[in-house]
Amino acid sequence: MEHKSDVKETMRKIHDLTAIVLAGGQSSRMGQNKALLDWHGKPLIRHVIDNLKLVVESVIVVTKEPDNFCFFGVPCFKDLDSASSPAVGIMTGLCHSSTEFNFILGCDAPFINTVTVERLYKEREDYDVVVPASDYGIEPLFGIYRIRCLPVFEECLQRGVLAVRQILKNLKIKVLPTDSWAQEEKMSFLNMNTPAEYDSAKQSTAKINGSNVLRKGYDVTN
Repeated sequence: MEHKSDVKETMRKIHDLTAIVLAGGQSSRMGQNKALLDWHGKPLIRHVIDNLKLVVESVIVVTKEPDNFCFFGVPCFKDLDSASSPAVGIMTGLCHSSTEFNFILGCDAPFINTVTVERLYKEREDYDVVVPASDYGIEPLFGIYRIRCLPVFEECLQRGVLAVRQILKNLKIKVLPTDSWAQEEKMSFLNMNTPAEYDSAKQSTAKINGSNVLRKGYDVTN
């Protein structure tokens, strides 16, 4: 059986893809900063960053308070607009990215699956954005965004358009249905907004540990 350390050494990294982790939310329903929640002995965002490093060369964090994240060893950038919207984080991340393709992800995604990242990347073709569709609709905060999306985000934000789904209507997007995806991949979209969701997610790790997803480069605890 292949060990976790072997997986980390052998996984192919995508060199022209930057992972942009959005950590600028207010976490009002959680009652504390989601990014810094304990996840099996380390901050949640540390877990997200470590898993992303399995598949990409570059990871950056976008936040309203970069001083809170500077000790994670990746570049941290302050939101370029004071508006409270993930669209601001996407715009900021694209401004600081040095690669054509960018993977956008929230900081509260404990079950990030590197196989899913690769799947989205392979579907990029000539699309501006590639996102999956879950039972709740498209997942705009779990997708591949080309750098050429930046002017569209800037223009929309200048007009006061803050909803990412609304902005995507101005871009050429590809939506991937997930009906046939393995449950482990679908869990990549799971995020946490309340203490109850956080507790439930931590309990779910016990069900995932020991499954063959680790052989796909998926690690719930690192």
